[in-house]
Amino acid sequence: MEAWEAWRLGALFVDARRSAEFRAGHIPGARSLPLWEDGLEARLADLRDFQVEDPRRVIVLYCTGSACTDSHDLAQRLFALGLPNLRIYTGGYPAWARHGRPVAKGAQP
Repeated sequence: MEAWEAWRLGALFVDARRSAEFRAGHIPGARSLPLWEDGLEARLADLRDFQVEDPRRVIVLYCTGSACTDSHDLAQRLFALGLPNLRIYTGGYPAWARHGRPVAKGAQP
């Protein structure tokens, strides 16, 4: 499933980049889950609890592009927490913005 289609269909997007990068620009509605910052375990638990409402909902993870492995590492963590419906957007935020898709700024999804 292409990222744009997944976003339009209501998939949950999760940004694995650092918080500062998220605030500078992210996919609208995305949740920030920076893999290498303090508080990751609490944010992982929050996301798992959030997904309990609809565990079949697709989760699309992204970071800074195909050379970045943070989204893949985060996917492994989420899969271990029992969230199986995961996808990786390999183009990441740079490809999203380059294609002229909507973007949001700030700390909120």
